[in-house]
Amino acid sequence: MEKLYLLNEQEYMQFQYKAAKQKINMKELVEECLKLFEWEFNQHGITYSYELEEGYVVGYANSLKQVIDNLIQNVIRYKTEETEVTCRGVIEDDMYKLLVTGEGQFIPEDQRDKIFERFYRVDVSRNRNTGGHGLGLSIVKEIVKKHDGQTGLDTDVSTHSFWVRLPLVKK
Repeated sequence: MEKLYLLNEQEYMQFQYKAAKQKINMKELVEECLKLFEWEFNQHGITYSYELEEGYVVGYANSLKQVIDNLIQNVIRYKTEETEVTCRGVIEDDMYKLLVTGEGQFIPEDQRDKIFERFYRVDVSRNRNTGGHGLGLSIVKEIVKKHDGQTGLDTDVSTHSFWVRLPLVKK
C-alpha cells in the first residue's frame, strides 16, 4: 500500500509544485541512488557496475530518485542467483536513456508489454520470495510520463534491461 500512496503523492506533486522543477544531472543522481543500494547489493551477493554519461533533464529530483530506486529494486527482487546489476546512462539524440539491467526470471513475450501496468506481475502466485504488489514499474511509468519521457523493456530469455528516456536540456 505504501507504493500506491507514493503513486498518488507523485500525481499530486505534479499538479501542485510546477515551480519546483529543477535542472538535474542524471549521472550524479544515479550515482547517489546506487550508493544507497550498496548495503543491499552486499547482502544479496550482487555485484554492480555503471557507466553514465553526464546529461541534464528538468524535473523533480525526488520523483526521479523514486524511478531509479524502483528500477534497481525490481532487478534485485526478481534476480537470478548470479546476477550483476548494471546501470548505463547514454545520450540518444535529445534524450537521456537510463538502462538498469540484470539476469532475472523469464518474462513471457505476451506479457512484456504489460510489465509497466498497475498491479501487473509476471509471477501471479505473489510468492513470498518476490513480494511486491505490481506497483513499482507502474510508478516508474507514471513519473516518467509526467516528465515527458518513455519507459520500456529490452529482454532476451533471462537478461532484462528496464529503461527510461527523458528529454535533455542544455547545461
